[in-house]
Amino acid sequence: MKHPFSSRPALQQGFTLIELIVVIVLIGILAAVAVPKYMDLTSDARKAKLDGLGGGIASASATNYVLFASGKGGAAVTKCSEALTLVAPAVDSSTLVADTAASGGAGSAISCQLKDGSIQSAVFSVIATSN
Repeated sequence: MKHPFSSRPALQQGFTLIELIVVIVLIGILAAVAVPKYMDLTSDARKAKLDGLGGGIASASATNYVLFASGKGGAAVTKCSEALTLVAPAVDSSTLVADTAASGGAGSAISCQLKDGSIQSAVFSVIATSN
């Protein structure tokens, strides 16, 4: 097929070297901007895991307190390490950071926190079931 303004046939089939270099440079710029943003996702995921686990323990503790107070079962909980067994599978007690003793007997809140290496969860409360 001939170009309308030329007597020579059009021979270009594919991309020029300049076009390929421009595309590679653009991909490099996008990668340089995106990679640092996603480098810290591991620690964010570990923190989210701990926060979710803490919420699960707090919820299990509330359910346990209701069962214990109504006499329909439940476990005696006076400190955070005892509340770790309320979820299945039980949480390893080496992940516990704070273990504040209950200060008011049954129904009082115990402040707890979990850790995973240098990452710590938000503080959550466990409800004591006995003195």
